[in-house]
Amino acid sequence: MKKRLFYKSLIYFLTILLITSSILPGLANKAEAATPEAFLNPLLEDWLPQPGQPPGFSSGFSAFSNQTGGNGTGAPSFFGSNDFAALPETPPIESEPVDLPKGSLSLVKDDFILPSYGFPITIQRLYKTEQKDRLSPFGYGWAFPYDHTIQMFADFNIAEFKPDGSQVNYTYHKDDDTLLVDEFDGDPAIYYPLDRGHYTTDDNEKSALTRVSKEEYRITQPNGTVYTFKGYKAPWRENGDPAAGKLVAVQDTKGNRVSLSYDAEGRLIEIKSPDGRSVHFGYSGQLITSMTDPIGRVTRYDYLNNELRTVTHPNGTTESFTYDGAHKLLSISESQSGTKQFAYTGDRVSSVSHEGELSSQYVYEEGKVTASDALGFKTTYVYNADFNITSKTDAQGNVFHYSYDGQKRLTNV
Repeated sequence: MKKRLFYKSLIYFLTILLITSSILPGLANKAEAATPEAFLNPLLEDWLPQPGQPPGFSSGFSAFSNQTGGNGTGAPSFFGSNDFAALPETPPIESEPVDLPKGSLSLVKDDFILPSYGFPITIQRLYKTEQKDRLSPFGYGWAFPYDHTIQMFADFNIAEFKPDGSQVNYTYHKDDDTLLVDEFDGDPAIYYPLDRGHYTTDDNEKSALTRVSKEEYRITQPNGTVYTFKGYKAPWRENGDPAAGKLVAVQDTKGNRVSLSYDAEGRLIEIKSPDGRSVHFGYSGQLITSMTDPIGRVTRYDYLNNELRTVTHPNGTTESFTYDGAHKLLSISESQSGTKQFAYTGDRVSSVSHEGELSSQYVYEEGKVTASDALGFKTTYVYNADFNITSKTDAQGNVFHYSYDGQKRLTNV
């Protein structure tokens, strides 16, 4: 009897194993096929070159990251200058969170990653000294990757405001200059039927803006990724929808769609992945105070004077921040790795220290910056008017030269 029961159990186990092994590879292949080939771009425009953003040096900050953790060109992106990652003998300027040659602090922190088909959701924060006076849902200086809007201006032109503080301008062209209406979109200030025209832009990525309806505008990237916005922000309208012009969805060429929902005050309260799981946000005023993942784990954010001061992760680890009176980040203390301090000359980082020990220094001159490590070894970078690095001289005296095309893209080393 026991032997018969054993054989029955063994057959049952092998049957389940066979079924499982045949299903799982199919799921893996589906996930792989649904993921865009290039998703995020490394010090930030690792974080994807965004619509209208020239390819650039990156530090990895995006609302969406691919399942392998790489960077590409399909999703929202932040900051960038010159993407040296794929080239030999490139300037080693990612050892510290300092964006050379500008000297701004570019610090990326990951809070949560939700794997999913197409667009896994990554909740991240980017601190950038160039954005220290910009107040986002994470406080002064910290970019929030979903803070992405479009707004209408004179002559029905539209500007796209990206999370990194940059913008892309879209020019409206009427199909018939003789057409006039008393109002359009329920607004007497709009005297032309906006569905009788189109938009163009001069941005390097050649993204396309399309009006679908009053409630829906889309920006399509060359790789097919589509950003959908809730109409457009019209600041002259009284009692307008607080969510007007905000990002409501991102979809890839496979149909995988990330959806964003807002409350009555226009605050982002939910991000839903293509597989239906959600991340939720809590607020105090316009500042995010909590982020809850699909299984209920909570990350908490505390502020003082609209500056992010403490982040507490679900596992109990913490990050603490201090600032000067101009919102420049002076230190970050992490429970697992200690304290890193930053000193400045003006708004440019002059030194970085770890636990009080100097780890790097930066000296800025006209068209040149010299970086020194903890041992005193120096590397000098020469840059042009576009802040593209044109040469690097390392501590051994080796010189490397860099050239660019008309769109400021690195072409040769």
